[in-house]
Amino acid sequence: MILRETLKQEIDTLSESQLQKIAEMIASLKPQLQKPIKSIPIWQRATPLERVNDLRA
Repeated sequence: MILRETLKQEIDTLSESQLQKIAEMIASLKPQLQKPIKSIPIWQRATPLERVNDLRA
């Protein structure tokens, strides 16, 4: 991936304080990326059969 390699090169040029800020930003993003699937409504994530079964239940 070009983007990944470009970012790696940019990271190599950063100071320790800049790296710390990047690490903090990544840490703040992790909870957003790990949303449980249950937070997504069933009508968005389920197959048609799963939606029917959920409705009947």
